[in-house]
Amino acid sequence: MIGIIGAMQSEIELLKASMEGLEEDRKAGMIFYTGKLQGHDIVLSRSGMGKVNAAVCAQVMIDIYGADALINTGIAGGVAHGMHVGDIVIGKDAVEHDYDLSPVGYVKGYVDMDGYPHDEPVYFRSSERLISCIHEAARDLMNEENIHVGTIATGDIFVSKKELKDELRERYDAYAAEMEGGAILHVANKNGVEAVIIRCLSDLADENAQESIENFEEMVADRSARMLMEAVSRL
Repeated sequence: MIGIIGAMQSEIELLKASMEGLEEDRKAGMIFYTGKLQGHDIVLSRSGMGKVNAAVCAQVMIDIYGADALINTGIAGGVAHGMHVGDIVIGKDAVEHDYDLSPVGYVKGYVDMDGYPHDEPVYFRSSERLISCIHEAARDLMNEENIHVGTIATGDIFVSKKELKDELRERYDAYAAEMEGGAILHVANKNGVEAVIIRCLSDLADENAQESIENFEEMVADRSARMLMEAVSRL
C-alpha cells in the first residue's frame, strides 16, 4: 500500500479524480481515500498544513492502512540560488528548521532522538529507490535543468522573508521550504517505512511569496501530482 499525503485540497484533487474504486473513511479528523492509482493500492489524504497534521496523517496511514511507502506531494517555496517557479524539487532528505534547542546548547535543527549527535542537525532521509523513480519520471515530463534533488527545510512557518530564506540555504543547504515533508519523513524513518517528498515551486520564499502562490498554486500543485502519477506507474 502506498500512502500519498498532500496538505491542501489542490495538492490531492487530481490524484483523487484519477483513482479507481474510490472509497473514503474518516480517521483522526481527516478523510482517507482508498482505491487504485496506476494499478497500485493507494491511500490518499489531505493532512492539513503543518508538521503535527502531517505526522498524524502519516502514522494513521502506517498503522491503520498498512502503508509501506509514503509520498508527500505539493507546493513549496524555492530557497536555493537559481530556482524558478514551476521547478520540481525531490527531497533527498529534510530538516525541521524550526526545532530550536539552541538556548540550552544544541544546534538548530537538532531533534531529540537517540543515536544522533547533539551538535548536528538531524536530516531525515528519503528512500533512494523512490528518489530514483521520481527523478526518472520527472526527466520524461520536463527539462533536466528544472529538476532538483536536495534538502527540504520543514517548519511551522510560511517562509516569506529574505533573512530566513538565506538562513535556510546557508545553514542547511536547503533547496526548498515547506511545512509538512520533514514531519512525514520523521515518522517514516521512525517506522522503517520508505518515503519521499516531491514538491513543485509555487514561489521563491520571499516577500512576493503570497502573490506568487495566488497566481500559481493550482498549476504547480497539478504538476507535482502528475509527476507523482508517472512515478507510481513505474513502481
